[in-house]
Amino acid sequence: MAILSQVNRQLGAAMGILPSVLFRHARTMREDNESLVPRDLAGRNTAVHLLSPILNIMLSAASADPITAAPSLVRAWRRAPYVPPISLRDEKNRPSILGGQNLGLDLEGLIHRLATPSAEGCYARREFPQDFRVTLTVGEALVATVERSSLGYIDQYDAKGFEETAPERQIFTLRGKVRQVVPLRRIVHLDFSYFEVAAELWADSLAHGVVYEPSLLEADMPLSSLR
Repeated sequence: MAILSQVNRQLGAAMGILPSVLFRHARTMREDNESLVPRDLAGRNTAVHLLSPILNIMLSAASADPITAAPSLVRAWRRAPYVPPISLRDEKNRPSILGGQNLGLDLEGLIHRLATPSAEGCYARREFPQDFRVTLTVGEALVATVERSSLGYIDQYDAKGFEETAPERQIFTLRGKVRQVVPLRRIVHLDFSYFEVAAELWADSLAHGVVYEPSLLEADMPLSSLR
């Protein structure tokens, strides 16, 4: 079964990030919100029996700067709902690339399919490496896009109401007075290779009898149900 140090090591190698940094991301989320990283994942050698922490560590490592922003930012990404296209009539009826729920559930579903010998998993392993990419934009709003260039369209997930998670930059005048404060705009890409590594880790857990169930995390619930 995959263990936390293995997750940090293999994801870190794929993303070009030190495993110790990923461990800090995991610890920050665990201490803030156990639904993102369970409390029993307190050590590097603990077994990972849920898919959600693998995805959450990936999302945090890719976009959370500083690391203290990880809990709120990952919750925002996971809850970000799929935005159906509204431009062209033929686009309104097209299927979404990953399922059309929210970003957390859709990305988890992709990782699980890649980890299994299902027909959908075989198709994704064969076709997705050529043209699949997830883009996370942190700025005045949080927007995620899922793209498959061969299909000719992009799916969007919009985390409205989470602008406060974006880091800010102060712009000073020559006299040292603050002229304005604007959110920094950062764009990060999640390559398909990251999801392949996550799938390898999850397949290891599945091989040891772990059963996958779609996450029912607080992070995946709509805001209306949390009030």
